[in-house]
Amino acid sequence: MGISGFGLIYIIIGFIVAINRGYLSNITTIGSLISALLAILLWPLLFFGISLHISFSASHSGYSLWTSYLLRRH
Repeated sequence: MGISGFGLIYIIIGFIVAINRGYLSNITTIGSLISALLAILLWPLLFFGISLHISFSASHSGYSLWTSYLLRRH
């Protein structure tokens, strides 16, 4: 089973939108890689101002994964 024509177009548009929004400009961590993949797959959310940036932050109990879905202006 392959990817459908619609699926391919959806991924291509997602890739273009992710590039234009800066998600593919600096992939140096696992968080930035996950953010880029989310941006490619969930690209329509980016047009509503939703941020899909994921980062790892140090906490007292180790590392915790947190993501920000805050509305912000681009």
